[in-house]
Amino acid sequence: MLKNAVLKGQNRQNLQFKCAETPADLQRILDFRLAEYQKQLPYMLETLNEQGQDNYDASAYHFYVQDRERILAVVRFNRYPFESMQWIEPQKFSPHIAAQQLDQTVEISRLITAQQHGYKRLMPSLLLFSSLYLWRHTDCRYYMAYCKEQNKDKFKGFRSMQTQLNFSIQCRGEHAYSFYFGEIKQALLQGLKTAFKFNQAKKDHA
Repeated sequence: MLKNAVLKGQNRQNLQFKCAETPADLQRILDFRLAEYQKQLPYMLETLNEQGQDNYDASAYHFYVQDRERILAVVRFNRYPFESMQWIEPQKFSPHIAAQQLDQTVEISRLITAQQHGYKRLMPSLLLFSSLYLWRHTDCRYYMAYCKEQNKDKFKGFRSMQTQLNFSIQCRGEHAYSFYFGEIKQALLQGLKTAFKFNQAKKDHA
């Protein structure tokens, strides 16, 4: 369904959306991420150990999309305590995330796609799959995320609420980040609505 409604690419029937379920799955994701960091985001390498893992990977949900056996994109959903609490004082979350919601909230991070993959809307499709999986198979009902200011429009079809909370991460350079919080269900509805509009536009121009 996602492949037909959201994605654009000649070989989209070959794509598989998956949740990492075994140590081998996770290691494949870590290997992919390490290779892409070396090419695209070298400042992220200092957060990893020799296996390409950081302090949050072992306890997080990891999702990926692959073309046959080649991973093309990955994303991570981390439960509380959140990685971003290293840079944002915990009390600044309280206007946006109630204390009783923390255990049902996941932090979205480590989104990265291969530099060349031949598809459009690959990451939005992976975000939709991941969110639907979490909604159906876990008690996660809320999400929080952050991204660079210059990238925020790429995820406008997914995010359901933007806060006024902005911050920077010194070890990652002079970048400003925006913080988001919302309900997974609402984000799914918005993401599917955007996918429908995208698919309709493809038909109108066919």
